[in-house]
This record gives sequence, structure tokens and C-alpha cells, in this order.
Amino acid sequence: TLIEADEIDYDEETGDTEARGHVHFKQFATGEELYAERVEYNISAETGRFFEVRGSAPAKIDPRPGVLTTTSPFVFEGRWAERLKDRLFLYDGFLTNCRLPKPTWKLQAPKFDIIPNQRALAYKAWFKVRKVPLLYAPVFYKSLERHPRKSGFLTPNAGNSSRRGKMFGVGYYWAINCSYDAMYRAQLFTQRGLAHTVD
Repeated sequence: TLIEADEIDYDEETGDTEARGHVHFKQFATGEELYAERVEYNISAETGRFFEVRGSAPAKIDPRPGVLTTTSPFVFEGRWAERLKDRLFLYDGFLTNCRLPKPTWKLQAPKFDIIPNQRALAYKAWFKVRKVPLLYAPVFYKSLERHPRKSGFLTPNAGNSSRRGKMFGVGYYWAINCSYDAMYRAQLFTQRGLAHTVD
């Protein structure tokens, strides 16, 4: 870990560090790099707070065929952030992988909960393109795992057919292992009854 600033107070016994003015924090193990106005950090416990923070973390490369990859890091900015060992909380901020100060897209939320190499959660999040809000999510989940496939229920769907009537459907996705999966979807049509689909 590297901490640089205009002023730094350090207590050797407790590991408490307070840095003020143009603070630069770098975590070499994970590649995170943060800039802040003020930082309160305990080097021994690897916990701390960052105020008026902005920074970047390396993008996760998933070199599968047909997947577009990027070398651009994820960039984030917030009013303040808190690091608790291997967990990062970002408040009143956004993240993107576009070039600042005018990103093409960003995910903006009052709170982000990030566990590197596991998952990221954004609460009350808005996905914006060129400052235009396109999608709201009470909880937005993004897997950061190497193989992020998980079993779970699919988003319910509803619709209307002139021949089958109104429709409501629900499904389940089963990630059996890294090479096999199965999906089941049931759809209830008011004029035709229940339809089943298995892939």
C-alpha cells in the first residue's frame, strides 16, 4: 500500500494514518488507485475512509470467444468511501469505464457495496447514457467472479396474444456446471392454458 499527500500523520503503535491535501492511495495487490481530499486509514487493519474520492480499478478481463474485452479500468467517483479490509463502500457516486469528465454511460447510486473479485451491489441505481436516465433498479447486482454463472429465477414476463389471450410467465435457470445448464419456463395463457418450455 502506498499513501502520498501534502500532510500525513502516522501513529506507529496503532497504524492509524491521517492524510490531508492531494491524497494519493494505491493498493498494489488489487490495482486500486484512489485520489481524495482527506483520508483516515489504518494500515494494520486495512480499513479507512476517503473523502471527496475518485479512483480506478482494473477491469476484469474475461477472454472467452465472442466476448468484447477492454483494457480501460473502471472509474468511480463519490462524496466519500469506506474500505473495510476486502470490502469497499462508495456513497453518492457513480462508476463507469468511459473517459472522464464526460462519460458516455455511468451507473449512479447513493450507495455501492463492492467485494473485489466477488460482486458489486448498487442500491437505488440509475443507468444513464449521456446524462439521460434509461434504467432504474432498486438493487443492481454485478458479479465480479471469474465464472459468474449462477442458478436462479428469471424475470417474470407478461403479454397479450390475439389467439391465446393474456399471458403471464416465470422461469428458472439452472447452472449445472461450467459446461451444462438448463432453463425451464412456464407460461399461463388465459384462453389456451399452461405452456412449458425446457432448454
